[in-house]
Amino acid sequence: PKELFTLPIPDRIDISSLFQSVGAYLVSQQNKPMVGSWTISQYGEDTLHVLFKDHSAMFSLDFGVALIEATSHAKASVVVERHTDGSRAASLQYMLQESVLLHGLLDSFSKVILNESLGGAEEEYLGDEMEKARNTLPARRA
Repeated sequence: PKELFTLPIPDRIDISSLFQSVGAYLVSQQNKPMVGSWTISQYGEDTLHVLFKDHSAMFSLDFGVALIEATSHAKASVVVERHTDGSRAASLQYMLQESVLLHGLLDSFSKVILNESLGGAEEEYLGDEMEKARNTLPARRA
């Protein structure tokens, strides 16, 4: 797998609630841009797999603890990775649709964070991390 980005989760945000919120968002998007575009499945207690209809690639979201490079500390986070079969690259259509879906996911994640009214340095840091995440995606936000 290729890591796309890692988003730290503020201590005030309940990981299981965020998992449910993200899962609900992804399920609401599974028929976009057309019916059957995405298949969402849960793997274990804390991982979601999101498979594209052409099976050229998928991405996973792992909710848990990761080492955050900026601080060199382990922190609750969401790690997003792209998976291919290793013999061929993800299709161009997959890359575009993955970007669309992940930009929407970042928007949804941002709303959850803003609802917590974190304020100050923590909110600014998370905003910067989300912008870094957006910059890793192959297509820019519309």
